[in-house]
Amino acid sequence: MPDKNKLFILLTGAGSLFIYFIPYFILGTGSSIRVFDNLDGEVLYKIFTARNGYWLDYNAVIPEIMNGLPRFCITSGLNFTTFIFALFPPFIAYLVNDFTLRLIGFIGIYLLLSQHIIKSKEKINIIALLISCSYIFIPFFTIYGLTDLGQPLLLFAFLNILKEENTKLDYFLVCLFPFFSSFILSGLFVGIALGLFLIIFCIIKKKFFIRPFLVLVGYAICSLLVEYNMIISVFQNFHSHREETIFGKPDESFILFALKQLWETYIHSGQFYTLPIWIITVAAIIWNKGSERRICRILFYFAIVFFFVMLFYYYCPSIKGLRLSRFYHLLPICWMMLLAVMSQILWQKKKVLRMLVYTVLCCQIFFLLIRSYNYSSGNKMRDALGFPASYNYPSYASFYAEDMFKKIADFIGEEKSEYRILTIGILPAVAQYNGYYTLDSYQNNYPLEYKHQFRRIIAVELEKSEYVRNISDYFGNWCYVFPSEVSPVEIIEGKYAKNQVLYNLELNAEAMRNLQCKYVFSSAKIENNERNELYFLNLFKDENSHWDVWLYEIR
Repeated sequence: MPDKNKLFILLTGAGSLFIYFIPYFILGTGSSIRVFDNLDGEVLYKIFTARNGYWLDYNAVIPEIMNGLPRFCITSGLNFTTFIFALFPPFIAYLVNDFTLRLIGFIGIYLLLSQHIIKSKEKINIIALLISCSYIFIPFFTIYGLTDLGQPLLLFAFLNILKEENTKLDYFLVCLFPFFSSFILSGLFVGIALGLFLIIFCIIKKKFFIRPFLVLVGYAICSLLVEYNMIISVFQNFHSHREETIFGKPDESFILFALKQLWETYIHSGQFYTLPIWIITVAAIIWNKGSERRICRILFYFAIVFFFVMLFYYYCPSIKGLRLSRFYHLLPICWMMLLAVMSQILWQKKKVLRMLVYTVLCCQIFFLLIRSYNYSSGNKMRDALGFPASYNYPSYASFYAEDMFKKIADFIGEEKSEYRILTIGILPAVAQYNGYYTLDSYQNNYPLEYKHQFRRIIAVELEKSEYVRNISDYFGNWCYVFPSEVSPVEIIEGKYAKNQVLYNLELNAEAMRNLQCKYVFSSAKIENNERNELYFLNLFKDENSHWDVWLYEIR
């Protein structure tokens, strides 16, 4: 491919990303960023890991979290995203990481499609280019690195090695993937998938391919190196709260569950509607003359992958809290390959069908972009047009509310390290971001003993709601105070409305004292505060804060 064509493709990707990031450029910290599994925890893990003295010291303790969380319980220090957070302030680091990973995702998906899935004699593969543009607009959790976005580049490199068309760069790319992704979320399952693919390929070709095998061994070694913190926990005889985790299957039937996933993908693997893909697929089936075998073959492959992914996803097996259902992270790339093949089949037919492909792919790009704009700046756009917001998505600045929490610290007048706090309705990540030492936290891994200690604080509240009790006892990642009077979803997603009042809250003050708790930050007034041995000190409000904070002291 001539250099000018490569430059055009790269500039197309960068230009598309520039459009994607316009709201962030204009609004800055006034733009909204996803709260769930993002600002409420993952961003804080990166911030803490990137601090001096914590990066690679897995024997350290993080005092701000849960009275001293072992360092090895949070993210690896050998991850690219952690490195970015060490170089830049948190908000800038988040955007730099997001832009970099989406650009890598664009390059990877274009190379995979144009070189292996839908080869074309055209100078620029239009189908691959359009799908690549839509792919980078999918709302992936880039705080997890290239967990999802990097799979196309990984598969591209592995196929090059398998077909013996590789360069030294391909070996490097495969072994680099673990340093840019999460082993627990997708790295393990991507490795298993590539291993199975290699076994099937060897059986079909009746030949053992040593180079792909050795590169997978290298992939496994690099993964173990990156996740060294997990290995440490095993040798230290660490008992995680995940040992009590029980994952239940959905209430609906397997068929209904699978049908829903055929319509919309899962949130953690990048949520998007599949309607455009089905439009192209149905059109290809209708106008299938000369392509019947190819269509049947690709649909058969996709159906097998989808079926087995759904089996694991639905029945959700686990080993000591390690979810084996996360093969669903493989589905977005499978959807894109299905879309690419079906689009190419139509593209080679009548001109009117080529126009259909072009229109559908452009619409897909447009709707994914609008969806991202709606999240990052939806409130601003609605306010400008005079429409009420469906939900007040907090901006980055209002979510962390640094000015207001500084006022609280000034009011208390003590060193933050000298006392512990408990939050109610306010996500503990907000307090941690502002330097407070919290008893509660959102953690994927923490000591089982601490889970039992914290449970004593909320034991009475848990007895009031079976749903909340199950969340606390059989999941446990959200080590929160869930008042029975409030939907836990409102708290988890940071949607807890202001001006609410808690009338029947029941906490164990003695258990809080045992964990050195001195203050309670509540987003709602606690009407029966004295019954809980909580004494009201002050109410903090700020028009630039997503939260109101009722400050109570335990005496």
